[in-house]
Amino acid sequence: MEDGVVSRQTTNNPDSPAETPTKRRASFAKSMRRALGNGAAVVKGKLVPKASLSSTITHMDTAVSLPQQLLMVLLVASFILYPALVSASLSFFACRVLDTGVDPYPETQQAAWAHGYWLPDMNQACYSGLHSALYLPVGIVCAIVFCALPPIVVFSILFAKRKKLHERQTQILYGFLYRRYRTKYYFWESVGQLQMLILVAIDVFGRALPEYQQALLLICGLSVIGMLNMACMPVIARVLTVMEFLSLGVLSLTITMGLFFVKTTGETLGISAGAETAVGIIILLINVQMRLLL
Repeated sequence: MEDGVVSRQTTNNPDSPAETPTKRRASFAKSMRRALGNGAAVVKGKLVPKASLSSTITHMDTAVSLPQQLLMVLLVASFILYPALVSASLSFFACRVLDTGVDPYPETQQAAWAHGYWLPDMNQACYSGLHSALYLPVGIVCAIVFCALPPIVVFSILFAKRKKLHERQTQILYGFLYRRYRTKYYFWESVGQLQMLILVAIDVFGRALPEYQQALLLICGLSVIGMLNMACMPVIARVLTVMEFLSLGVLSLTITMGLFFVKTTGETLGISAGAETAVGIIILLINVQMRLLL
């Protein structure tokens, strides 16, 4: 009987040698589960932010069709390449008149073609021969496709989506075209392309003009663009509008002061060497100050 009592006491004792290995294994398994749970939580916390960064791309792959994705890629490429494409397209029409036939010794003026000569190849008369048969038709097609079509396409897309600009899919596809502008100026990206077209056209066709006329024409273009942007203020961030206006102003001022160095009859426009140095220092300081502000 005493043996039975001792046996029951041994069985009910939590610190008995028979129960200790089992409890240790259970405690170890419990601690392992807790450690694995904590580790999983840490890994999840590390991975969730990365997944959220790529959620837009993932959504595009699943919710946007391939033609729409290709259209978006084409739009982005057109924005990046637009200045170069416009310059190459307009260069087909860039001509310069060399000899007028009315200056002294007109008999020596051999390059007197009335329409001028093609700037990429000054041996080729404009609108005649090979230029008229080959380069002019190619230039017309390029001007339509690369100069006029991108702004029209951008405006058409945004105008068609003007009532859906707040929808998520529209923002994912075309948000880069309008989200930085105020609501009533959702189409301003196409206006920006037209402004770029004007500046590139001035650069291309201005090469046929004297230097001071090129400068004056560029100043006019920059002034018109700056006044238009400041009058409308289409960008949501006012700081960006101010910075853009300051950039255009500094560029216009630099070009204006650079006219002091344009030579007409072999001399600078009536200023001394010291004045030239002073103007150069002022131009440098203006641009450095603008760089520091930006």
